[in-house]
Amino acid sequence: MKSKFVSFYKKISVWGSMFFLTGLFPMISMSQNISVFKEKMKETSQKGYKCENISIFDSDTKSKKCISFFELICGAIAAEMPALFPSEALKAQGVAIITYFLRANGLNSLISLNNVSDSNGRSFIRHFCYKSKNQRKKMWGRNFNKYEKKIQNAVEAICSKTCQALFYKDKIAFTPFFSWCYKKTVPCSWGFLEDLPYLVSVDSPEYKYLDCEKYTIKMSKNEVKKILLSSFPSKRKLIDKIDCKKWFKIKKEHVTDYGYVKKIDVLGTVIKGSKLESILKLRSANFNIKYDEKDEKFEFTTLGNGHGVGMSQHGARVLAKKGKDYKYILNYYYPGTELVDLNESSLKK
Repeated sequence: MKSKFVSFYKKISVWGSMFFLTGLFPMISMSQNISVFKEKMKETSQKGYKCENISIFDSDTKSKKCISFFELICGAIAAEMPALFPSEALKAQGVAIITYFLRANGLNSLISLNNVSDSNGRSFIRHFCYKSKNQRKKMWGRNFNKYEKKIQNAVEAICSKTCQALFYKDKIAFTPFFSWCYKKTVPCSWGFLEDLPYLVSVDSPEYKYLDCEKYTIKMSKNEVKKILLSSFPSKRKLIDKIDCKKWFKIKKEHVTDYGYVKKIDVLGTVIKGSKLESILKLRSANFNIKYDEKDEKFEFTTLGNGHGVGMSQHGARVLAKKGKDYKYILNYYYPGTELVDLNESSLKK
């Protein structure tokens, strides 16, 4: 079983590493609680509206097009998780995407029949990845019909007769996800702005089935210098006075047992490990840094792929393989949240 995971992982390691990369996620929750969401959806349904005209930017045609919410979620799952993952993992991914969408865009973006795009044709729908049907055909080739049906069935289960989303104490939850981690996920504040009680560190089982190869990239001293100065312009006069071996300093107490860097001193400024991950475009904040004086190159070695907060996609795959359903997976990675049926009959194909 392990060898199959290893071979598969090597082929798709670039898939779904992060939903929207590491950066500012929609951390501020919409003020609407469950009852408000349900009431607005009920009103929308009674008026006969259908979520058939969500505006997106089609990267193939370079123009705006309108699609249904059902198609949006199908395309988003295809963009974020390999279709050969178990159906229960795909469902969990779908619920995380729906919840993320509602939090980032608000209910108005969902029920509006005339979302307006800007002058460049870009949708006002924020923080969203989507693969069109044509893109899915190219991506899946002769497996298109098989994978398309599989994803459609998963979406049918979570937003056909009802629309399912995660809430925490009556407020829409924040549901980030990532590709895989080494042994444990990390608390929310490690990757984002604050701690949330349902985004805590949990054991994640995928490392037992992946080979967990360390991934190393090498960058010249000048390359690293250029990148750092773009993020820390005030250090321009200082950087050449510091031995490059001392550009990065990591204290032992700022590293977990499994290698995640919580804080790091960069040119005398202490930042989050996740920020350096983003600045240097590393795969994760589980990293170590070495400098080769002979080659005058930095070596950045990482374990894992993604910010490490929330649901591990490979972890979801392993749990589904073990017979766990999507509700279990969601509760495992977002403990304390509630899966709510918003009962919206207008979410049609």
